[in-house]
Amino acid sequence: MNGMVAILPLLSLLIYLLPLVLLIWFAVTFLKQQKERNELLREISRKIDIGEGR
Repeated sequence: MNGMVAILPLLSLLIYLLPLVLLIWFAVTFLKQQKERNELLREISRKIDIGEGR
């Protein structure tokens, strides 16, 4: 029983920190994907500009 009482504060801390960690992970992943998408769109735009320049 004493072991369970000792775990409760750690469990409550985990419950509060888990959403924060997930939010940070989501933000980093989202920003990385947006950066890759922008680079791809920039490359496509350059290829279209070169094609129209002929």
